[in-house]
Amino acid sequence: MKWHDNEAYTSLILIIIGCALFLLLTGCGGLDARAHDAAWQLKQRFTYESDVIDTWRELPDYGPVSGDCDDFAVTIHQQLKDKLQTSLWYVDTNQDGSADHLVAAYLCGTELCIIENNAKIYKESNYHRRLLRKPNLRQLDKKVVLLKNK
Repeated sequence: MKWHDNEAYTSLILIIIGCALFLLLTGCGGLDARAHDAAWQLKQRFTYESDVIDTWRELPDYGPVSGDCDDFAVTIHQQLKDKLQTSLWYVDTNQDGSADHLVAAYLCGTELCIIENNAKIYKESNYHRRLLRKPNLRQLDKKVVLLKNK
């Protein structure tokens, strides 16, 4: 084998390794563009408004919407559950279990990716809050009814 053949072979191997790393970091086992797009689109229409009575609603797919972080999570979950098999999780907001809110999450690689209501997506290992547990879900007439078990 000539020297230039070895150089071409080495270059080809490096290109294959580079492509594999790119796919691993951007898609396979990583953050999903569909989750990012859905969260960003909802955030553009979303205005935060706290509940007087704690209710969890799926927000409409169009026009300006308002709600709290739980409503954001329920809406993103409903949009992505068939594509990414998202699930809802309670998150510890005070690091002591005294307060929580909902987030939507999906499996990315070997860990969960958490979608926050600021449209940022975090891998669980880099997330600043602790996942507590999944809420009980029940479907009625294609609308989510969430039962809070505290």
